[in-house]
Amino acid sequence: MNAKKFSDAMSELDTKYVDEALNYKTKMKKPIWIKWGIMAACLCLIICVVTIPRLLNGSNPPISGDLAPMVYVNNKLYQYTDSQLDFTDKESQFTYLGEIESKVSSSQEPKENFQANDDIVGAKVYQYENNIVVLIDGKYFLYSHMEDAENETVEFEGQLFNKSDLSEETLEWLEWYNSIPPEKQLAVNSIPAELYTDDGVGTVDADQEK
Repeated sequence: MNAKKFSDAMSELDTKYVDEALNYKTKMKKPIWIKWGIMAACLCLIICVVTIPRLLNGSNPPISGDLAPMVYVNNKLYQYTDSQLDFTDKESQFTYLGEIESKVSSSQEPKENFQANDDIVGAKVYQYENNIVVLIDGKYFLYSHMEDAENETVEFEGQLFNKSDLSEETLEWLEWYNSIPPEKQLAVNSIPAELYTDDGVGTVDADQEK
């Protein structure tokens, strides 16, 4: 077939067949892009599922098992407390004791000096009043003496309050207050009535517990 005959034959093709062929090619390509889009979305979802919990837990110590995190220091057992303080500008009150040297199972209580039941070997330990402060991943965490667990105290403006004397709402307010920077604490102009100390009721003098 010469060039003229080929050209004549091509001109006889109905344009609708050409359009159908082009549309078919486009339809064949579309599912590929959809497939890649779905794969990318799934990948983003996996990254979020793995990353977000780690970010949210950045303010908590590593907790790997059955019992609450504990450390045994100077023949005393201390337990991680839910009432964490802001230790900004309080490092001068710390007394360095040493580092966590060994660990036991998370289902056991540590019984040797500088031993923990969590993965914090190497963490620095400080004495803070009657309690222990442990430096974990650049953040200080408070551990209370186990004998004082039933009579655990919280601090507000230099005063220690027995937790059992405070309502749940006040404890939640204290947790929030102690978590904000000192400059923002100064701007707080309303405090729960239970924390007024004019008559000293319900408070424990911090100096008496040292």
